[in-house]
Amino acid sequence: DSQEKCCSILIKAIEYAHENILTLAAEDDARRGMGTTVAAVLITKSHAILAHVGDTRIYQYRGKKRIFRTKDHSLVGELVRNGTLTEEQARLSSQSNIITRALGTKDSRVEIDLRPYKKGDRFMICTDGIWGMYPEKELIELTASQDALDDIVYKMVENTDAKGSSTGGHHDNLTIAMVETEE
Repeated sequence: DSQEKCCSILIKAIEYAHENILTLAAEDDARRGMGTTVAAVLITKSHAILAHVGDTRIYQYRGKKRIFRTKDHSLVGELVRNGTLTEEQARLSSQSNIITRALGTKDSRVEIDLRPYKKGDRFMICTDGIWGMYPEKELIELTASQDALDDIVYKMVENTDAKGSSTGGHHDNLTIAMVETEE
């Protein structure tokens, strides 16, 4: 099955990155303990294959609605899933940076989600430097508009940097990418 093959290729690529991080960390004491999150979207003819490790998120939008979001591999993500914290409490928590899975660590298991999509669906990949700055409703409002993707990405980076600078410049680094399906 080509879908299984695509999933396997994506997982192997992420596992390869993980092994390289471990090798680099073993070769240099300054790199010991390094790690990273990862998120990837592979669009096939029938599904979008989403792969992630850590708290870099993948959102799927249809029109102005979020219809899917990956689950964070983090301490506060677990607390949200078991009902201890709300999404907003987790976003604002001082423990929001404690990741339970990452490349370069003991637990680097890749989570895969197969998502059906329709023409015009949008997928956004973003780090906590983006999603951590906004309540969920505001994030959806900013990113699910029908503006051109490059305009949305530009506005998100500008808004996030401005918001971070207005609070003393102590905001996290940020990465964002968006893709829209055409078929």
